Amino acid sequence: MGKNRLLIVLAVVLVFLAVNVVTYIFEGDEGKVKRAIYTGKALIEKEKGLGLTNLISVDYYDDFGNDRRMLLLIAKDFFDSCKSIAIKIDNLDVKVEDKNAVADVEATAYWQENGSKDILYDVYKAKVFFRKEENGWKVVKFEFLEPENITILSPKVS
Repeated sequence: MGKNRLLIVLAVVLVFLAVNVVTYIFEGDEGKVKRAIYTGKALIEKEKGLGLTNLISVDYYDDFGNDRRMLLLIAKDFFDSCKSIAIKIDNLDVKVEDKNAVADVEATAYWQENGSKDILYDVYKAKVFFRKEENGWKVVKFEFLEPENITILSPKVS
């Protein structure tokens, strides 16, 4: 009976992998850009700054003068100062034109700094610019559309 269960589990895993591979192959560029956004969200929540390297183009440059290296250093500093991070994507709209894409993102970020009981959050709108490169869609520019407005959620003290 144990061998049959193992075969069933193996069959389910293989079907799951096959569905994901087929979905990825036939997924359009809009879906691949959305996948990149959600992958970035997961990496930020896990505080995996090095994983972000694969999502950011070597040609990244923003209006603040940050290049890819500087952006990753800023992310590392932020991760080092936080105990936990969570992001809720409220709205995501992607427009693809040839080898370029723009993602309009509305999200709420929550984080807790090291040594603090307060939970901070910021609701923001941003534009994320992508370019289709040899090894997938990469971020070439990130632009905040609304000013930072950080709010503190203080825990109740009993």
